[in-house]
Amino acid sequence: MGSLTETQPKCLNVVRGRPLLDHVLSAYHEAGIDKIALITGYRAGDLSSRVPVSFHNARWKKTNMIASLRTADSWL
Repeated sequence: MGSLTETQPKCLNVVRGRPLLDHVLSAYHEAGIDKIALITGYRAGDLSSRVPVSFHNARWKKTNMIASLRTADSWL
C-alpha cells in the first residue's frame, strides 16, 4: 500500500467515502456483533478512540499477527 500508509494505518484508507474500518464496524453492528476490540500496532493513537476496547502490540515491527492477537488473550 506504500504511500497510502505513510501517515495512517491501512484500515483508515478511504473506500467509497469512508475509512475501511468504518465499513467493517458497521457490518459487525448490523450483524448484531457489539463486543468489538481493536488490536493496534502502527500508529495506534489513530485507532484507539474508535472502539471502547483496544490492545496494543508494542512490538508490532518485530512480530506477526499471532503475537498481536496474543496481546488480547485476557479479553478473548
